[in-house]
Amino acid sequence: MDGDDPTRRAISPVIGVVLLVAIVAILAGGAAVAFFSLTEEREPQPDVVLETELADDGISQQLVHEQGDRLDGEKVTLRGAADPEALAGTQLTAGGDAEFYAVESEIEVIYTGEHGTTYQLGTFQADQTVPEPDEGCDWVDAETNGGSDEVTIRGTVVNCNVETAENIYVENGGTVIGETSSNNKLVDAQDAVFYGSVVADDVVKLDDGTRVYGDATSGDEEVKVLQGSVVDGDVATSNDLVDVKSGGDVGGSITATDTVTINDGTVGGSVDTDGEIKVQSGSTVGGGLTNGNAIIRVESGSSVSGDIVSDEEIRVDDGTVSGALATEGTVDLNEATIEGDVYVADPDSDFNCADSTIDGQDCSEYSPKDPDDY
Repeated sequence: MDGDDPTRRAISPVIGVVLLVAIVAILAGGAAVAFFSLTEEREPQPDVVLETELADDGISQQLVHEQGDRLDGEKVTLRGAADPEALAGTQLTAGGDAEFYAVESEIEVIYTGEHGTTYQLGTFQADQTVPEPDEGCDWVDAETNGGSDEVTIRGTVVNCNVETAENIYVENGGTVIGETSSNNKLVDAQDAVFYGSVVADDVVKLDDGTRVYGDATSGDEEVKVLQGSVVDGDVATSNDLVDVKSGGDVGGSITATDTVTINDGTVGGSVDTDGEIKVQSGSTVGGGLTNGNAIIRVESGSSVSGDIVSDEEIRVDDGTVSGALATEGTVDLNEATIEGDVYVADPDSDFNCADSTIDGQDCSEYSPKDPDDY
């Protein structure tokens, strides 16, 4: 009968052996894949010592590589930073650092290996934070048409350097996290914040409580710091005047070529210009005043902490100077306090004084010194 056919009975064991071998091979292959995949995923954690510190601008942070392996910035993510990929395109080695802005008080440094393995390289506390960005560099590029059109930043936080050949307007709480530069035109800011420096070839006008965490510089025109606006760094213009008025505050020094007016304002450093200098209405200057062939005035309850040096007239009327006065021209004092000495070429004709003290003496008893001795 067919059921007793020995050939058919012999096939079953052969098929069983073949299936068993196939199953074993598949299992072995799967195990090998799993093993090698596991091996690949276990990329070693970089051996590195990192630290963060506040940058010189007082607002951005620096990730400092103190020692250990080189870090490929493309594999590093900064959680809590305005730009989590701030290290992209860099190779961070021992002794180097990278700048970033923090939007959260805690910064996590995450390293991602070739096969998705992640390691936390450190958690750090940010010394300063900036607002969470609304827009980035793609937005800037689109709004400025690649840097050729004017741009208005109104109530928006932009995390990118803003640079264009045309006017830049920042207002109503508009914020730039980065540098701001108009190559040919002006920068006009009202109620704005700049986490970086502001540069323009034309006028730089900072008004209505604007804050610049950097320098403010104009190539050819004036710089105005008005209505409670603050520049943490220096203010400079290569070819014009500077106004600091109505509660304006410059943390650093002022350099100009024309008139510098400080009216109800504050300057933390010195003032140096070729033109006239006017310090008025209770203003304070933390450094000295220096100019060329123009008058220097300190008036109406204002004070200067350093020396005043001019080739022309120095006039102090109801003001205080903690340093000396030195000029080839004239000195005119009225209700003034000069804590240093006065240097004039001809005391008989170049020195006028009333109701004032010089170096602790009544001016009527004081003898000015020779400018060559200054």
